[in-house]
Amino acid sequence: MNYVETVIAQKYASAFVTVFSDSLSLPVAQRCFQLATYMRTHGDILFFLQMSAIDDDQKKTGLLSLTKQYELPDCMTSLVELLIAHKRSFLCPVVLQALYELYIERQHIMAFTITSSHPLPESEVHSIQKFLARSTSNSIIYTCIVDPALIAGIRLSNSTLFWEQSAAKQLRDAHNMLVE
Repeated sequence: MNYVETVIAQKYASAFVTVFSDSLSLPVAQRCFQLATYMRTHGDILFFLQMSAIDDDQKKTGLLSLTKQYELPDCMTSLVELLIAHKRSFLCPVVLQALYELYIERQHIMAFTITSSHPLPESEVHSIQKFLARSTSNSIIYTCIVDPALIAGIRLSNSTLFWEQSAAKQLRDAHNMLVE
């Protein structure tokens, strides 16, 4: 995907959010993200969408089937039809990703990955969520991951922020000081 196509996809997403904002919610936005990920990981879908030999009705049927499978609202039909009419159906995963990002930005939501060396009790996860909400002035959604390589401690990250306090980090820092 090049820069121009990304900008075009963002414009489609922005127009869609403006017109159909009442049909969007966090679960819908998350399912858009999941569908975008699915489409990217299954390259045959993008190949299918880029083939001019496959007629628009077949592309529409395939895309609408995916939107139904991911339980996306009926207003997605308008987006699919518009992308197909403009010969840009191959942008569908990028538009869906942009939809998700635009929705969480407008709703002041940040998605974080909480990585810990061991499974965290729900009370600790809730404390971390509150810490992140206070620090960022946003609502926080999160995914928890266990990574024994941290040895002990946690790592909080998203696309723009990173914070780590772990034994593995302390060992890396000590190693780097010795190497210098």
